Amino acid sequence: MPKYAVSEAAVKLLRRVKRHILAEPKRLDMNQWVKPSRQSPCGTAACIAGWTVLLSGPEEKIAEVSKTRTLYEANEAAIGGFGVGIGERARQLLGLTYEQSVRLFHVKAAWVNGVWPTEFARRYTSTKTTKAEKAKVAAERIDHFIRTGE
Repeated sequence: MPKYAVSEAAVKLLRRVKRHILAEPKRLDMNQWVKPSRQSPCGTAACIAGWTVLLSGPEEKIAEVSKTRTLYEANEAAIGGFGVGIGERARQLLGLTYEQSVRLFHVKAAWVNGVWPTEFARRYTSTKTTKAEKAKVAAERIDHFIRTGE
């Protein structure tokens, strides 16, 4: 039995984030909420929280606006800027507790307890891990979170 339940809406959005990351691993950067990226075909790289916010709108609107701008610019235009912090907005969108958001959005951090489980963090942060492998680890982390709420 999971410690925390994850809502159906959160599962749907997290699976959307997972598919998006796996489709193009260069979109993932767990060190940044959201940033412009020349490596990523869509012009944007983000962490799980960043993609949660960026992909929270209707797919049609995101596709339409992103034809002429990076997803980062498109999201800013669509909602008039990010306003609250991206981590907080992602937490709200997913209906997570603060503890859950820290455990999902931070691979590791000296300033907080309760980050990614060691099995995922170690694989993600390995210097030998490629972008594709990092995306796969992040996808596995999302699946684990959906199953356990942690």
